[in-house]
Amino acid sequence: MEENEKLSKTGEPFLFLNNTAEITDNVITPLDCNSINARLATFENHFGEWPEKWDLASNDMKETYYIGIKLNNSTSSEIGWIEFERDNKSGIVSILEKKII
Repeated sequence: MEENEKLSKTGEPFLFLNNTAEITDNVITPLDCNSINARLATFENHFGEWPEKWDLASNDMKETYYIGIKLNNSTSSEIGWIEFERDNKSGIVSILEKKII
């Protein structure tokens, strides 16, 4: 079985999508599909003090975020997306909608 992939954009953090318009079978530079392994958020203890909020892998503060995905198997691949929201204080991520297109 092949590894699944996520949509990335050169020079942008992981959560760069504003909508699903850029999700397509034919990605072109600066877009790329690569390994699904990615960090959505971080919450780190710096010098014994915990921060008040989670840092998210995005340049923008949004109500919801999108991830473009490519699901691969030995005979075919499918593209789709996941829309989610997160609680800024607890870091809880909730999937709102997902779709294979």
